[in-house]
Amino acid sequence: MLGIGVGIANMGYTSMISWIPMFMVRIMGWTSTEVGAYMGPAYLITGLLITPFSGWLSDRLGLWSRRTRAWLGVPCFLILAAVFAAGFYYQIAACCAIGMFLFIIPVTGVNIATQELVPTRYKATAYGTYVTLLQGLGFFGPMLSGALSDAFGLQLALVYMQLVFVIGGLIMLVAGFTYVKDYNRARAMEA
Repeated sequence: MLGIGVGIANMGYTSMISWIPMFMVRIMGWTSTEVGAYMGPAYLITGLLITPFSGWLSDRLGLWSRRTRAWLGVPCFLILAAVFAAGFYYQIAACCAIGMFLFIIPVTGVNIATQELVPTRYKATAYGTYVTLLQGLGFFGPMLSGALSDAFGLQLALVYMQLVFVIGGLIMLVAGFTYVKDYNRARAMEA
């Protein structure tokens, strides 16, 4: 269930990566060079700083409750949906970068969950399934945004796309309620 939640949210993320440059050029009037100079460092910071922070935060919260591996996505995805929606609606470029940061924060916890929620003999399969869901569902995001753009215009399409983050977050909320039971079942299967 976590894989489905993050996969649905990844539909939004791949859509944002694909369409934010187009939004900044078409709607905000930036040049391609300006977009690259602005968003390039945001992507770099995401990879170099936010990803390790995500792992550290997931580990710390995991000491408190294993459920946080699933539940961390809930506030992150809901907040980033609001940040992205405001950024697109009011044309605030900083919101685009902040939204990218927020998406990555819960992902490391879900990566860990793929290993915690299955017996040792299924860990590789579990991770492969997760990546397939993540990328398989994410594949449809840019196309969905394109279809919404044809129907409503690019600016509103990107605002409406934030619903996928809300749906992904709600699925992760539900997954958190069974997390401990699933974890204990996996440990019992190893015994």
